[in-house]
Amino acid sequence: MLKAVLYFLAGLVVFSLIYYGGEKQDYVNTNVTKVLSVVVFGFFGIVGATFLKNARDQNAGLYIDHKGIDDQTTNIGIGMIPWKEIKAAQFKKEGRHYKLLFFVKKPEKVIEGGMNKAVQRLLERNKEDYQTPVVIDLSILITNKDEVMDALNEFSKQLEIRE
Repeated sequence: MLKAVLYFLAGLVVFSLIYYGGEKQDYVNTNVTKVLSVVVFGFFGIVGATFLKNARDQNAGLYIDHKGIDDQTTNIGIGMIPWKEIKAAQFKKEGRHYKLLFFVKKPEKVIEGGMNKAVQRLLERNKEDYQTPVVIDLSILITNKDEVMDALNEFSKQLEIRE
C-alpha cells in the first residue's frame, strides 16, 4: 500500500515539474511538455495501481505446503509445482533483497506452462539468468528469508536448500 501511495506522489511531483517547468522555458514547445507530463503521470499511476492491486489481492503470495510450492506472487507466477518436480532451492542475494530460486527437473515444462508467449519469454529469460525459470523475489512478500526457509524445511525433507 505504501509503495502505491509513494508512486502516486512521485508521479504528481514529476508531473508538476514537467508541466509547470515546461511553461517557464522556451526551447521546447509547451504542448510537448504538457503531453509528456500527462504520459509520465499516467505511467506512475499505472505502476502505483498495480502495487495497490497486488496489495489487496488476497490470493497473491507464495504458498508452501505438503504438496509443493504454489507461486501466485506476480502475474507471471508459476502456480503449483509439486515437491517431486523440484531438485533444489537457493536463496540468492541481489543488493539488499533475496530471490528464491527453485531448480526444477523439467524447466521446459514450466516454461511451456506460462499463460502466454510474453510470460514464456520472461520465464525463458529467468532460465538464462538464473539457470531456472522459477525465480521468486522475496521483497514483494510480507515475510522474510528465515520464515521461508523454515517453511521449506518443514514441508520438504528431501529438498536441498542452498544459501
